[in-house]
Amino acid sequence: MTSTPGPWVVKYGYNVVVDDREKGEFGRGICSTGSYSEYGPGVTNARMRQVRAENEANARLIAAAPDLLNALSLLVELIAGDQRSEAEIARAFAPIAAEDYSYWPQRLAKAITYADEVMSKAKGQE
Repeated sequence: MTSTPGPWVVKYGYNVVVDDREKGEFGRGICSTGSYSEYGPGVTNARMRQVRAENEANARLIAAAPDLLNALSLLVELIAGDQRSEAEIARAFAPIAAEDYSYWPQRLAKAITYADEVMSKAKGQE
């Protein structure tokens, strides 16, 4: 069984949805990381702000999951020994490449750059 293909994005702060407009799909829910607040006696505004920030950070991390998986897969393939065909490599590198990546160090450098970009996205540091 496979997961829902990305890209996934965060909507309304804490809802993760599919954003594949090229295929005509936008807004199908992946998950919700909670609501903006906790309710109950003694819950302070500071605690509600903390919960909101945590929910938003969790949503960003989940939304980045397809890209994180792809970046990690690229790095593992490169480090462990490339067993993919050239067509599979071209598809895997599609998010970061338009040029020839037949030179291994160049592929690795691009994969690392891509992984760094995706990690920044997951952390909300775009």
